[in-house]
Amino acid sequence: MMPFSVTLTNPEGAHSSEKARHLPVSLQNGSTVRVTPSTTESYQKVYTTLLAQYDEIVVVLASDALTHGLKPAEKAIAAFGGRPSIFLVDSGTVSIGQGLLVQLAARAALSGMSGNDIRRLLLGASAHVYSAFCVRGLTYLQQQSMVRPSQAYLGEMLKVMPFYVLEDNAFTPMLKVRNARHMVDVLYEFASEFSEIGHLAIVQSVPPYESEIRVFRERITEDYPELPISEHKLNARLAGTLGPQTLSLFVWETNDYELKVS
Repeated sequence: MMPFSVTLTNPEGAHSSEKARHLPVSLQNGSTVRVTPSTTESYQKVYTTLLAQYDEIVVVLASDALTHGLKPAEKAIAAFGGRPSIFLVDSGTVSIGQGLLVQLAARAALSGMSGNDIRRLLLGASAHVYSAFCVRGLTYLQQQSMVRPSQAYLGEMLKVMPFYVLEDNAFTPMLKVRNARHMVDVLYEFASEFSEIGHLAIVQSVPPYESEIRVFRERITEDYPELPISEHKLNARLAGTLGPQTLSLFVWETNDYELKVS
């Protein structure tokens, strides 16, 4: 795993935050949260260690649109003389969506597939992983220069929750969620667009939307009785980028790739 850091700076000083629950709901009090991506040097160290044990490396990155980790990873490969045995893939997603593709890559490697073939497999499969986010921490988005300060502060005052999708390596707002009941409707409409779903993963916010997700699960399983659904905790990296009250949904669309979450 490539190292990264999440640092919270508040009136009391700065400290690292390893849990999403350590982060404030809002940054209106003057606090800042900085997510520092992995450095070129950290990638080089990992590559060096792995190349001493393996002939090829496949690196599956979280979406550069949210993490800005692609350039350091590319620079580290260049330092090896553009070594062809290191294959870089921008997954186009984050969190559990990225994890789904890592699982696919691991199974492909165990089957004997070459690094270049795994890279091509993942580039095709990534188009079938869909990511959606209900974001309540608008001051976190403002910190990422995704919304203007006036939008962030007014939006938080009015408890606005925009609904975003991560698609074509762009984090795009689709609509505004009015309340908790509307959020369930929006998530259901998003998931029900797919004629078939191989897996659906929910990443809960802090604190979790327990009753809303229970209703959502009941509604979606009426349409997909055999649908595998997994539920996960929000990590510090995604919370530091979008805010701890972000609820995420990841859909693996059924296609030629077999994928299950253990």
